[in-house]
Parts: sequence; structure tokens; C-alpha cells
Amino acid sequence: MYNGSQKHTTSFSRARSIALVVLAVFLLAVVVWLGFIFGWPLAVVLLIALVGWGAVFFLRIRLDAQQSQAFRERQACGVAQNQLDRSERRVQAMLKLNRSLAEASAGAIDAQSLMESALSTISELTGSLGCTFVPIDEWEQPLPAFTYGQLPPAILSAWAGQLAAGMLRERCGSCKVLHSTPGACPLHPAQVGDTLTVYCVPLASSGPVHMVETGFSPGETITSIPAENAAEIRSNSLIKMPSDSQQVVGQQPVGVLHLYLPRGHSLDVETRGFLDCLLVQVALAYEASRLRQQEQVTLRQLQLLHAPKGDFTASLAVLLQGLVQALEVDFALIRVRPGSDERQPLVNIEYGDTSNLSESQLEHMVDQALIAALQGNPASAEPEALPAWLALPLALPEGSVSDRNMKSTSRGVLLVCVNHPYEFHSRQRVILQAVAAQAALLVENERLIRSLEYRIVIQERARLAREIHDGLAQTLAFLKLQAAQMQSYLAQGDLDRLSRILKENYQVLAEAYLDTRQAIDDLRLTPEYGLDHWLEHVLNEFENISGLPVDRDIRALSRPLAPEVQAQLVRIVQEALSNVRKHANARRVSVRLFEHKGETILEVSDDGQGFAAEDVPEITRHGLRGMRERANLLGAEFQIISQAFQGTTMRLVLPASLAEEPS
Repeated sequence: MYNGSQKHTTSFSRARSIALVVLAVFLLAVVVWLGFIFGWPLAVVLLIALVGWGAVFFLRIRLDAQQSQAFRERQACGVAQNQLDRSERRVQAMLKLNRSLAEASAGAIDAQSLMESALSTISELTGSLGCTFVPIDEWEQPLPAFTYGQLPPAILSAWAGQLAAGMLRERCGSCKVLHSTPGACPLHPAQVGDTLTVYCVPLASSGPVHMVETGFSPGETITSIPAENAAEIRSNSLIKMPSDSQQVVGQQPVGVLHLYLPRGHSLDVETRGFLDCLLVQVALAYEASRLRQQEQVTLRQLQLLHAPKGDFTASLAVLLQGLVQALEVDFALIRVRPGSDERQPLVNIEYGDTSNLSESQLEHMVDQALIAALQGNPASAEPEALPAWLALPLALPEGSVSDRNMKSTSRGVLLVCVNHPYEFHSRQRVILQAVAAQAALLVENERLIRSLEYRIVIQERARLAREIHDGLAQTLAFLKLQAAQMQSYLAQGDLDRLSRILKENYQVLAEAYLDTRQAIDDLRLTPEYGLDHWLEHVLNEFENISGLPVDRDIRALSRPLAPEVQAQLVRIVQEALSNVRKHANARRVSVRLFEHKGETILEVSDDGQGFAAEDVPEITRHGLRGMRERANLLGAEFQIISQAFQGTTMRLVLPASLAEEPS
């Protein structure tokens, strides 16, 4: 802007100089002509006057040029000052945001506080009236929106509600109309009026996907575009989250940022670039904070598994009580500190009288014993020192299974103490070693139980997530598509198709209701009255729901099954019956439970249409995978026997070594 003005001023100055030269030549010719006519004295006076007038005029021109130069310099200083102010605001915004990012990375603030700080910073930086951020989960579904701005809360709340109500993936993803009146577009409610400019920035885990300005004057609105028209009208539309064909590999959608600017305001290229850099950090920090919150929730749920069990601590306490009485010492303690294995229990159990020892003396004694125990060595007090104590490491017995599988056998320390001068003899050391081995076995068993519980919990969570995603989520997605078709048929007045699709919709809803109720019942049932009673309840429920008769051959088992094994067997039967109800088109079902050569065999058969291995539909394959995973968890053999139009048999064989309930 200033270069054009300066060029115009220079051209004007050049033209004025040429005009002055022409005028001076003309006046000189006039003076000479007057000299010839009126005499040279008068001509000299006129010449002096003209020279004086020229000098004054020249000085005036120089003064004007200096003033113009000073004005241009003031303008340049103003521009530089504005740039410095803008740079300072950006630096302050970056520092403020970096503090929030640092707090988020340290876990001091959650994802919500991070986004509130980020939106505040972005709004101040861009001068926007308001901004909203719509997070997107791993299934690319919008979550409740964050809002910030100077607009009335009702307007921001209306925006947030519309953005989080599925509009992001549906209405904006399918809209092709680039003009509407206020109130016709969710991002342009009637309360806003007819003047607004909107910037929409889809964010991915690697930063902004792209940023597009959508300005609209009275009567205009914003929308999103189909992929085939993106290149044509990209500068006029709201960019939706990238479709499967557009999305860059490795980018996980995080959310969409909307900036609402007042009329006449826009984002220049420099501000856009700075905003892109800012949003890269925000997207990464938000995703990391959200994942950290999910991790903390999971860890809190698993902490119940890490708490010492009552029977475990009680067993160690009884062991110490017997040791104090047998060795006639004043007190004994067992201390186990978890190492690299987070499922190693933390144990601190004492029995006896420790009143003669201060807390610092006791901790110093225990620290000495633990240092020696970690190296696999015993430790004891100095001769004639008070109190007298002896400590042995909690080492697993040589040749035990855990000892062969574990490189480090030290689990902590067993310490006994006497408050008067005392020397431990060999018989006491032998007893102490036997008790230390027993305590080590108890600690190792507790660690193995916790590891197994942890693995079962993780596997069950993964299985439930797959079942919800492949079952209920797929059903809801299908119903969503059918609802859109019903709207289309209703608009077209095609009542026949609408009636047909309503019947299909009702059938799918009924199936979804049965699946949901069965899933709830599956989680609610517990083996309080034995496996046969549990199976009878499941079969009666199946007959009531499906209307199919079930032939039962459930025989009493010679050895009772552990409750965990019973639960897995019933879950497998439930999944098998669910597959029969949904896919088999059977008329009768048979369930058998019996023993053969020490093995427990469970069979579920039907006389339905059967299937070939290559023709298994995806939803059925999911159910088979779930049953196989449960069988693998039990260590059982799992088989599916089926041929087209010859029915299907599910067979599970539980070895005798796994069938016994532990005593």
C-alpha cells in the first residue's frame, strides 16, 4: 500500500520539476525581451525579483519533501510498531499456551482445562467474537463441544449443541447449498444476525488438516463439500473431517475448531501460518491429555486388583504369630517392596512388641536387611548390639516352578528381633529359613493371582469393546442409514417403501433389544447354585426369546468346576445360542454336558442351514472368535463342525487337569 503512494509522489515531484524548468526558461526570455524594449535596469530588477521568488519556491519544495519524508517515516514506524505489538501478543500467547501445555503434560490440568486455555489464547490472538472446539472420539463421533467468547452464552450454547449433535458428520457432510438465510444453518443461528465470518479448522493428531475461510454477508451461510467438488469451491466452504479417500495416512481426527470473527475481520497469511503452528501443539497435547485421562480411569479400576487380599495378609500375619511364639522373640516382620513388576504386592506386616525401638531405628534396621536381601544374603546385628536381630531374604524354595521361571527369587525380607543381648542358634535359623520360604511362596502366589486377574480384566475389556463395536454399534449405524432412507421416502411420498423399511427397522430394533438384554443378563448372572442350574436358566431364557425347543442332556459331573470355569462355559453357551437364534434358521437345538475319559465335554448343536468355512459372515465370525478366545483362556479345545444345510455343532473339550476345582 505504501509503495504505490510513494511511487505516485515521486512521479508528481518529477512533473513539477519539469514544469518549473520550462517556466524559468519562459521568464528569462520575457526578461530579455523587456530589456530590449524598456531598458536593462528594469530588466535587472525583474530578474532579481524572479530569482528571489524562485529561491523561496525551491525552499518551499524542499520543506514539503522533508515533511513528506517524515510522514512516510512515521507511517513506517507505525507499521513496525504494529508488527512489534502483534509479535509481542503472539509471544505472550505462545508463552501462555506453553504453560498450559506444560501443565497438561505433567498431568496438572485435564483436557478440558487445556482446551479452555487454548481457546482463550486463540480468541485473544485472532480477535474473534467466539470460538468452539468439537472433539472427535476414536470412532469419529462428535463429543460435547468447548466454547469461549464474548458472545451471549445462549448463542455459544446453541452452537455447541448443534455441533455436537451429529451435524458435523451428517448435515455439513452432505450439504451442497452455499447460501441460506440466518437460522437455516446450524452455524448461523438467527440470534447472530446477518454479519459474520467463520473459519473452520479440522484438527488431526499430526496437526490441522487444512484451514478454509468461510465469509458470509447477509443471506450467506457456510457448508461443507463433497470430495469431488472440493477443488472447485474449497475457498467458499466449511471443510468437513476428511473422508476415507481424503484422510492422510497416520492422521487420527481429534476435532474441529470454529472461529467466529466480526464483520470485516479476516485472517492474513501470516496469522494463518502462526495459528497452524499453534494448533499442531494444541492437537497433540489435547490427544495426549485425553489418553492420559483414559489411562488414569483404567488404572483406578485396576487398583482394586492391586490391593492386598484379606486372606493373603491374614496368612502372613498368622505365620509371623507362630514364628514369634516358636522362637520366643519379641517381634517379627515381613517387608516386601515391589520391583519392576507392578503387580508385585506391597507388604508391611509386623507382629510383637516394638515399643523399645524408635521409628527411625526400626526403618534403619529394615533398610539394612532389605539391602542384604536384594543380594540374596542374610543380615544380622553386630555382636552384643541392642536390639539383636536376624533377617533372611524371602527366597523361593530351590526347584519350585516359580524359581525355575524367575531369574530373581528375592521377594523381600523376614526379620526377627530380641530387645536384649541374644545369639540365634542353628535350630532357630533352620526354622527361620523354612518360614521365609513359606512366606516367599505366599507372596509369589499372590503375584501370580494378580497377574492372572490383570490379564483376564484386560482381555474381558477388549472382548466387550469388540462386541459393542461389532454388534450394537453396527446395528445403530444400520438403523441410522435406515432412518435417512425413511426420511427420503417420506419426502417423496413413497408410502409403500416407507412401510416396508419400517417393518425391517422394527425387526432390527427387536434383535438389538434382545442382544442388549442378553448381554446385561450375561454380566449379571453368577454361579450361585452350580453349573447345571445356571445352564437351565440360560436355556429357559433362550426358549422364551426364540421360541425354539431345546433338548437337554446335562449330566452331573464327578468333580465340581471352579466358578471361573463355570462362568466361561456359560458365556460360551450363551454366544452359541445367540448365533443359532440369529443365523441358523433352525427348528431344534440340543445342549449336552457330559464326561468322557476324565474330560468334560460341552456340545451345542442345531439342525439349521449350517455354513461352509469360506461363507461365514463377518458378524458370525465375530461370535466364533469370542467363543474361541474364551476357550483358549480356559486351555480347552474348541471345535466348530458344520456343513451347508446340515446343521452346526459347537464342541468344547475341557481336560481333566483343568476341570477340577482347586481346594
